[in-house]
Amino acid sequence: MGIDQRLIENSERLLSTMRTRRSVKSFCGKKIPIEVISNCTRISASAPSGANTQPWSFVLVGDPEMKKAIREKTEEVEKAFYSKESTEAWRTKLKPLRTNAEKPFLEEAPYLVCIFVRRYSFDKQGNGGYRH
Repeated sequence: MGIDQRLIENSERLLSTMRTRRSVKSFCGKKIPIEVISNCTRISASAPSGANTQPWSFVLVGDPEMKKAIREKTEEVEKAFYSKESTEAWRTKLKPLRTNAEKPFLEEAPYLVCIFVRRYSFDKQGNGGYRH
């Protein structure tokens, strides 16, 4: 078997695997050192970007009160989406997934990783500029 055929077969296996992936919103409760989570977040934040600008900020949230506040606001937005903003067709597609506006996992997770786009920043001389 030639290298091209192996590449094709490997890509087909990967595609097959990726088509079965799902979001999981349950947690085992196993304690993971904060350093591991911090390093994973730092790895994500260093991903390549246009002009190597990394126009994002990652914030790790572990404080129970902050996670509760995030959950409450998220559920408020989700309730509006489910009741007013989404179409019937979209709600029909979501039904078999048994998802709804309730997001208890946001408090159950040991940490939340919040990602923010950075649209404006300052250079080392204090000059501001918009990122595009």
